[in-house]
This record gives sequence, structure tokens and C-alpha cells, in this order.
Amino acid sequence: MRADSGSDALESELLWTWAATQHLTDLHDHSFDRAHAHHQLLWWYGFVADHPVPELVTLATTISAWEAELLAYFDTAATNGRTEGVNRLIKHVKRIGFGFTNTGNYKLRILYRCRPLPSSGPAPAYTAAAPSS
Repeated sequence: MRADSGSDALESELLWTWAATQHLTDLHDHSFDRAHAHHQLLWWYGFVADHPVPELVTLATTISAWEAELLAYFDTAATNGRTEGVNRLIKHVKRIGFGFTNTGNYKLRILYRCRPLPSSGPAPAYTAAAPSS
């Protein structure tokens, strides 16, 4: 028996964890509808059960608890990514502010950092036809 068998076990866990994350990413990227995604998710649960790395088991438990919400993406393609992005920006402003003493400046800084993304422009304006004389 080799002296570094603990290292081999760690490498094995890292390999299975990497593979599981790749499979989970592929599930999101390559599933074309809810049924296909659910089938792939069931396969992923089996993969995690065959390679029980504690962190993967915890992840699988969490995903199982949120399975309906995760699969809902394939029905609507809606995400809360924009909200999460704005929350991240607000936390970043707060972190670099080192405790704003002026609440007004803090609000202005957040509004500046979280300004809306450029849109495709305003809708065309339609004017009523001028009355003919």
C-alpha cells in the first residue's frame, strides 16, 4: 500500500466532484425541455449516489428540495439573474463605502451604480392626425 493513499482518495473525490459539476452544467446547457431536463437530473442523482462525496450529497439534497423551481426554467426561461446582479452591486457599493455617514449620498451612489442598462430606445410616438380644414 502506498503511503499517500489519503492523497489518492482526495484526488478521487475531486475528480468525481468535477465530473458532477460538468454533468450539472451540461444539464442546463443541453436540455431542450422540462422532461429531458428532469430525465437528466434523475441520472445526475444516480451519479452522485454512486460517488458519494459528502459535498455532492449535500448539493444533491439541496437541488432535490428546489427541483420544481429548477425545472421551471425550462418552461419559462425566466431567471432572477438581473435581481441577483443588482443585489450584488448594492452589496459592493456598501462594502467599498466603509460606512457612509450621509444616507442621501449612499442612495445616490447605489442609484448611479445600478442605473438601468441601455434599452433599444423608446417606442415610436404616434401623433393624432391634424384636423383637416
